[in-house]
Amino acid sequence: MPELEQLRTRIEELAKMLDRLAGGKEEICENMAVGSTAVSTYPGLAELEEVKTKAEDIRRDLAALKARGRLDPKVRELETKLEQVLVRYYWLWQKCKDNMA
Repeated sequence: MPELEQLRTRIEELAKMLDRLAGGKEEICENMAVGSTAVSTYPGLAELEEVKTKAEDIRRDLAALKARGRLDPKVRELETKLEQVLVRYYWLWQKCKDNMA
């Protein structure tokens, strides 16, 4: 299924983006601490929000695939990978939130 490969590629791109963002966690967290300016003014924060938005889009696409027919193990595998990306996103967001307190 070409749709599954496209989704797999999108998930892998999100994972790479999160790896890069996690490497600059201190900068992102510092920018969150400022708080008075828009997220879009800081590329790291904007990218972090982009990860969440793209992950939600992928989740909807996976749900549509799942609804079309039987539960394909490949779809379940992609759902698991997406959940791992989201866990990493929330971990990074929480780390930054903890640093602000």
